[in-house]
Amino acid sequence: MTLIATLNDGKCPGILGDLLVSGNERSDTVPNIPLVGDVTNVFPIGSEYSIVGLRQKVIVIAGNCVIAWSGVYVFARSIVRELRELASQSSLTLQTIQQYFSNLDSTVGNEVSFVGLLQDDNAFHQFFYNAETAESSMFGRMNAAGSGGAPFLSLAGGLEPRAAKISGRDINSLERTVSSMLMATGIMLQAELSSQRNLLHYFGGGYELATFVDGRFAKVGDIMFIFWHAEVGEDGVGLGPRAAFKQDYSNDILLIHALRIQPARGVHDAPSVEDSKYVVSPVDQNIDQAQARALQWPGLNSTFTCHVVLIPVADSFAVFTRIDYSADRTPKGIQFISTEAHVAVGVDPNFVRKLAESIRAGYRPQ
Repeated sequence: MTLIATLNDGKCPGILGDLLVSGNERSDTVPNIPLVGDVTNVFPIGSEYSIVGLRQKVIVIAGNCVIAWSGVYVFARSIVRELRELASQSSLTLQTIQQYFSNLDSTVGNEVSFVGLLQDDNAFHQFFYNAETAESSMFGRMNAAGSGGAPFLSLAGGLEPRAAKISGRDINSLERTVSSMLMATGIMLQAELSSQRNLLHYFGGGYELATFVDGRFAKVGDIMFIFWHAEVGEDGVGLGPRAAFKQDYSNDILLIHALRIQPARGVHDAPSVEDSKYVVSPVDQNIDQAQARALQWPGLNSTFTCHVVLIPVADSFAVFTRIDYSADRTPKGIQFISTEAHVAVGVDPNFVRKLAESIRAGYRPQ
């Protein structure tokens, strides 16, 4: 179970993968999911099959190759190690990768899925093993696998490209790919926060992103998702942040800092914040508690800030997204001050007003 996907619009490709690992319910521990809390909030004790933890699914095999895995963890880990060994011997080619997967023993091959990207001969290639293929006007050619593969292809097929600018200029192909992946994953995280439906299909918990940067494939870090709730009425738009989700890396280790934000009780009060931290290991490592305690956590203010707004519409919901880029990590609208004791949230009223105006222009009260 999981969600992995590659995207290629012909200019700059991308790959994404979720974090959930599912399996037989464990009686010795209750796993925790960043936006939801204890897994028993979704799968009550006695569910037998459940979510058992978090694990990275996206792996940079070499500078010219990145993959994502789904299926049985021990088989996927073995395949990753073998592909890295091949990459250490000579530069990977599409023919090498295709030959490797065609020779997989069916006992292993039937239990895993892979999607990947390769840069070879100055061109980008997609490859996959046990995955689906589709086309999208925003993402181009897509390969996806796992229990979330079909839902993702359906979502991505309904998204339309948007004109976007940074500091008055058109965004480049790299920025467009990152922004598009942030939009899609932000929408999926908002759905997870509001309904947990995807968790019942064993995918979600967070999403890693990777693309081609400075001549090699690399993961994208320093991302903050902020989830807002809006009420659209005749008198205007009521708007407030309800949760936030920062993800970044310490070397190969994924660090997630999740926040649940409660509205201020009075005009002069600040919102209250409950925060929790998660250390997510790569496929071929296990991070123990001593290693986790020694990690240096990044600040919450980020280069990429993805605002995701949930808007009630009739008997359903609409989702509005906005991506902000800040090279110096001073994002507009909302900033965080983090100490060992607590996290404070500062919201710019002018940003909230402009965000509300954008929502008001696009949606009408029902």
